[in-house]
Amino acid sequence: RLELEHGEIHLESADPATHRRISFESFDYSIDAAALFERARSARPSEMEQARLAELMALGEAGGSAEWTPAQVQAHYHRRLAIPFAPFVFAALGVPLGLRRSQSARSWGVLVCVGLVAGYYMLLSFGQYLGESGRMPALLALWLPNLCFALASLPLLRRAQHGIA
Repeated sequence: RLELEHGEIHLESADPATHRRISFESFDYSIDAAALFERARSARPSEMEQARLAELMALGEAGGSAEWTPAQVQAHYHRRLAIPFAPFVFAALGVPLGLRRSQSARSWGVLVCVGLVAGYYMLLSFGQYLGESGRMPALLALWLPNLCFALASLPLLRRAQHGIA
């Protein structure tokens, strides 16, 4: 319950010429706390903690809601697991690219770096779409960027190991 004294409430509408002012000596306002807690329970999967996502995944289809689907829950769960592995994949790509000896290869480094990050982000976004829409299992869809970049780094690492620039 909120008690206000000696105040005003200003109401604006879409029409700028219309402005309402309500003055009061005393104003009592009751806050419905149950509605606040209900709203917190119906958070979107992107706002949920990892433990809550795992709990909803264990419920399966019964964990769905009017605002989100079980596929969306799985997609956000696997996205949070896959993203921390991106630095390892980028390191596996970056080390062999950084070992190149020619001057021209180094001048392209910034451009290659931006291209790799953009490509990873596009694959991750596409995987998020595929996972949330249910067109592909979320596990595969969200780990796809890491898998593609890891596979691309294997020949580069092999060449770097044998000293071929």
